[in-house]
Amino acid sequence: TSPVQRGAWVVETLIGRRIPPPPPNVPKISDDEKSAEGLNVQQQLAKHRADANCAACHAKIDPPGIALENFDPIGRWRNRERDGTPIVNRDQLTDGTEMKGVEGLTAWLRTREDEFLTNFHRKLLGYALGRAVLPGDKRLLERMKQHGSQFESLVDAIVTSPQFTRAR
Repeated sequence: TSPVQRGAWVVETLIGRRIPPPPPNVPKISDDEKSAEGLNVQQQLAKHRADANCAACHAKIDPPGIALENFDPIGRWRNRERDGTPIVNRDQLTDGTEMKGVEGLTAWLRTREDEFLTNFHRKLLGYALGRAVLPGDKRLLERMKQHGSQFESLVDAIVTSPQFTRAR
């Protein structure tokens, strides 16, 4: 599994925060469940976050990724690693909030509802228009924000907009 990639996906795709690419010469996390030193993935990531150059990003992406550790590389649920040790799906955010498993991730996402909806609106609009969202779309995004998560109203706001009706 890759908690780093999963966490980055959650933060970028669901919340809309950009995560910069890793700097060159970053030490690689072991591809196995345990490193040569006998550290599991979570312990390796904790050690990695101890480096100040890595901590800024990893503090944001590791906890959501670790919360999804019960899923194997192809998405099947598991309770134990291949060696029989229990899955560790718990990590702590920089604000001290503990994120444990899918339930913890869900609770954390609910506290980020505004960011999630803003990102959802941008992605839905970009998809509907078949192009990137532009500065001229700001008013439409504000109108969509008034509808919150009411999908039918969001679609109506998009398809009745000049951006949609006047597209070539």
